[in-house]
Amino acid sequence: MRHFTDGSVIGGREFVDEVFRSSRDYFGPQRRTGARKPRGALQALEGEIWTARDLKKDVV
Repeated sequence: MRHFTDGSVIGGREFVDEVFRSSRDYFGPQRRTGARKPRGALQALEGEIWTARDLKKDVV
């Protein structure tokens, strides 16, 4: 659930990268790509679904 509320963008890799490119001003200058692998419950879908945020901690 956290990826849907904190992830800001969820979808295929191309979709997440497209949103990243069109919203480039909202991200730091060192960030090169938009798509990040999901963690937690969505990790089972790794490679099929991507997120714009690299969430580090599981929140219970």
